[in-house]
Amino acid sequence: MNNKTYKSILIFIFLLSVFLLSIIKINDTDAWLHLSMGKIIWEKRGMPDNEPYLFTVQDEPFVYSSWFLVLYTILFTNCSIKIE
Repeated sequence: MNNKTYKSILIFIFLLSVFLLSIIKINDTDAWLHLSMGKIIWEKRGMPDNEPYLFTVQDEPFVYSSWFLVLYTILFTNCSIKIE
């Protein structure tokens, strides 16, 4: 595949994501935190050094406490792995 094909696929995925986010009601209030953390990770090309949202601990190192939940979601929900 050439570069133009990759761009077309990425644009399609982006537009599909925007469409799905606009028609599906998000009940999980942490979804917005996860989306904004994804934006920070994308912009910095890595995890933030300091806490980006809590003004009371701005100088403290950033600790992403939901890492296991994200790993669980990726492995067991998206990959269709079933624990029995």
